[in-house]
Amino acid sequence: MLLPQLIAGPTDLSVFANMEIPSWDEVPVTLEEARQAQRIGGFVPTVIPEGFTFDWGTHSHTPHQNKLYLQWHGTEQWEFLNIQIFRVTSPFFATSVDDRAAFDWSLYPYRFSEEFQAMHYSELDLIPWTIWHPFFAAEDLNLDVIKARAYWSGPESNYQIWTMPIDFGVLHEDVMVRISAYGVSAEALWEMLRPGYIAPIFPVD
Repeated sequence: MLLPQLIAGPTDLSVFANMEIPSWDEVPVTLEEARQAQRIGGFVPTVIPEGFTFDWGTHSHTPHQNKLYLQWHGTEQWEFLNIQIFRVTSPFFATSVDDRAAFDWSLYPYRFSEEFQAMHYSELDLIPWTIWHPFFAAEDLNLDVIKARAYWSGPESNYQIWTMPIDFGVLHEDVMVRISAYGVSAEALWEMLRPGYIAPIFPVD
């Protein structure tokens, strides 16, 4: 055994010379390279909101993680679209679209309003944790659900324009597509994510 030898005294460390150590570094990728990523590349959207330009992306592929991170920017400096795509290795239970309290921001005060800040801890405890980062089964996603996530993110908020990023995930069996967007309409996100525009077939391992 190597460990007792190391404890006992000098040993031949050449045994480590040819060991293959997996890299944990994220590798920069273009959009086309991202689409070729094993198993998850087919989930990169083919329809991007108008006015958004691809900035950069990274791919982390190790024995324990297969993840893409992609970012676009809009015509305004504050407009962005971030998409994370990764394999899910643990059981996930998607948020039900019938449970509006679990994801609909219109049911709660604006996150940064005085009313929200004044809420007592006991009141905050009544807010489902899923409201912050819900994810939905791909077959259940619809425009109404995305609008509920965008309630405080656009002119309809009656507070100020683009006050909160739109944040949610879409679960395609064992692949999660996580969206964070600022300055993107719910309609544009639905066009990007609706069936037929993303992952028409699951890539083969």
